[in-house]
Amino acid sequence: MEVSCAGLRVSQLRPAGQLYNMLLHFTGKNYSNPLSLFSYQEKKRLMFKKFLSLLFSICLFLSAYAQRDSSGQKILPDTLYKKILLVPYNPIMHLSDADRDISEYNQENVKMIRTEFRNGLSKTVAERLAKNYQVVSLLANESTETAKELEIIDGSLNYEMDTVFPVSHPADTLQKHKSLFSKNRSSKLKEIHDLKYMNVKLSHPELLSVLSDKYGTDLFVFLNQFEIKTNYDDCLDLAMKIYRRQLKVHYSIFNVDGKQLYGDVVVVDFPSNTNDTREIMKGNFQKIAEYIFKTIPKKKDPS
Repeated sequence: MEVSCAGLRVSQLRPAGQLYNMLLHFTGKNYSNPLSLFSYQEKKRLMFKKFLSLLFSICLFLSAYAQRDSSGQKILPDTLYKKILLVPYNPIMHLSDADRDISEYNQENVKMIRTEFRNGLSKTVAERLAKNYQVVSLLANESTETAKELEIIDGSLNYEMDTVFPVSHPADTLQKHKSLFSKNRSSKLKEIHDLKYMNVKLSHPELLSVLSDKYGTDLFVFLNQFEIKTNYDDCLDLAMKIYRRQLKVHYSIFNVDGKQLYGDVVVVDFPSNTNDTREIMKGNFQKIAEYIFKTIPKKKDPS
């Protein structure tokens, strides 16, 4: 009979001879006379109890270590969603006043630049989420079937500006994401955080159940809009005419029932003289992915 504990499998029952041989091996003694075993019965019993106690302690340690999130916080069983479906933004939701500069610098047409950003963002976010969850990215599989699925999904989405969850649900947001929104930030949130983001509404929420049945996912992260905006009122270097640019990614999170669990916009800054696509992605996409990861909700909050 085999039992497992925190990934370990041990034999619970063994023939008496095998068990004695194992214990005698631990003692380092050689017993040539089987009858002499009875004189050491008590010692063996105590040793066996110590062995089981040690094994039990190891199991408890491994179990406790496994049940912690990326920040080391202990989590309760079944509080995490198991598998995430990552939906990329529709190419028409790429809004940028910097495409021309970036295109000229990289000697690529605007369409190629936009494709690189879309693929790069989805890849970076998927890789970050995959450290803690199973992830299916619809851009990772460039099949005809996946392309049709994206068309169906895009056709069922309605876009509208909405209030970001840190403002519309401040109590819930601060409770769930204390590491992301400190008390100090909470009091000044409306001063430093975008109040609005591009949200999506599903015209057919049952589509998520269909996708869940196919991919086995129970959480859905939608990347709604990609935006690069140059702030000409914020000049970093007047002589060189270098301005501050903002890269924004709007996103929404839904469960399999179509209920929205979170929605926000990630904002990162970079200078207008940074036009290398690889440099822009390397310097900003990981920050965006980390922000999105930290706002992934749990099924229920640990007490």
